[in-house]
Amino acid sequence: MPQYSRNQIDEVLAAIRAGRPAPVYLVFGERFLCQQLAADLTGALLPETGAGELIAIDGDTEDPLETLHSLRTYSLFGGRRVFRVMDTRLFLSKEVAASIWEKAVAARGAGKPAACGRYVSRLLSMLPAADATLPGLIALDGGAWQEAFGFARPEDTGWLAEVQLPAGGARRGEDPASLYLNAMTEGFAPDHILVLVAEAADSKRRLFKHIKEHGVVLDARVESGLSQAAQQEQGAVLADLVLAVMTAHHKEIDKATLRKLLDWTGFHPDAVVMEAEKLALYAGEEDARVTDRHLEAVGVRTREDALFELNEAVGARQLARALLLARRLLEGGLYPLALVAGLRNFLRRLLLVRSLERLTEPRYQAGMAYQAFQRTYLPALKERKAEVAKELPGHPYACYKVFQQAESFSLPRLWLMLEELGEAEFLLKSSRLPPSLVVERTLFSFFLAPRARMKAAG
Repeated sequence: MPQYSRNQIDEVLAAIRAGRPAPVYLVFGERFLCQQLAADLTGALLPETGAGELIAIDGDTEDPLETLHSLRTYSLFGGRRVFRVMDTRLFLSKEVAASIWEKAVAARGAGKPAACGRYVSRLLSMLPAADATLPGLIALDGGAWQEAFGFARPEDTGWLAEVQLPAGGARRGEDPASLYLNAMTEGFAPDHILVLVAEAADSKRRLFKHIKEHGVVLDARVESGLSQAAQQEQGAVLADLVLAVMTAHHKEIDKATLRKLLDWTGFHPDAVVMEAEKLALYAGEEDARVTDRHLEAVGVRTREDALFELNEAVGARQLARALLLARRLLEGGLYPLALVAGLRNFLRRLLLVRSLERLTEPRYQAGMAYQAFQRTYLPALKERKAEVAKELPGHPYACYKVFQQAESFSLPRLWLMLEELGEAEFLLKSSRLPPSLVVERTLFSFFLAPRARMKAAG
């Protein structure tokens, strides 16, 4: 059977409803989309009018031998039995290890310790039994890390010691993929169907190829990154999710409102669905169309959050994103001088950090790992320069991010950027120029069109 994209799910469901279900289904890709597709499959395989049973299994704590025994054992009561294994580890390999590590880092940065622990646990399950612990993972040298995961060992791995692993941890033993492959070759008991769900799957593995040939593979991947193609695909996925929610509630949504909603939430499918449902419910029976009025009333995101993202975009030197966020803030009614004030406070913090480099002790080194920053530099800074440290973020990692952002700017450039903000404030107060034009001019002057004196500043 062929491999299907997430947009071809209707073809797969039609075959099930026509009485042609496959013995095994594999759904892999973006987590939220996988959960939706798995729910659609389960609903079609076990319609409410028919007899059947769903056996839900957590892949992080699964005992493969027990699952396979149940799949091959005849049911005493008859009827279809669907075994759904969420977060299966059957397809983990070097080919997907880098992706798993990136998701662990992203989850940690987003303040999601449970998700971070889940990803780290999957990396541990790829190691030999003797190394499949957090201390063992941290202790791997560059060569062993490269051999195990197929990518270079990151500089900052000290934070792994603080990760909370899910119950069950990393399970070792005979290769579960081989056990599953043998069971699929021999066949399950009649009316027993397996649904496997994974965020990452190595298409080169024998098990993947077997399922693709004898079952159904549903690809729910979404291109990641900040490229134009990736942004377009992510936006299309989110738009489809929002429109599906609106249709379910018999609502429509203005294109401009939809665009603002997606800009405000970012690529978080679960979050955008939740916010879309809130909007539809808030509109109620009186309003058939969701507009900016509902968006502002529900308060999907505070302006403080948006200002923070604008600062992050400037710190990362992402001009296009900074321009987009600034425009959205002004369109949302933010007072232009408040936007300038937020940028000024951010640049002053960067200026403070760069000024600290002139201190003999303690000394911050560009590229310093988070572990060294947290355990050595930050305590010394607080002890010797307590008043200065109070001006920095309280959380160690947030403070570390400011130091990282400051590395991209020289002291002269930061001074000149502050001068540009001063000129922007003067223009906003004394001229009749559109505020959006003043703000965009200022952002361009930061990066792409600096004056000759700013070029000299570096």
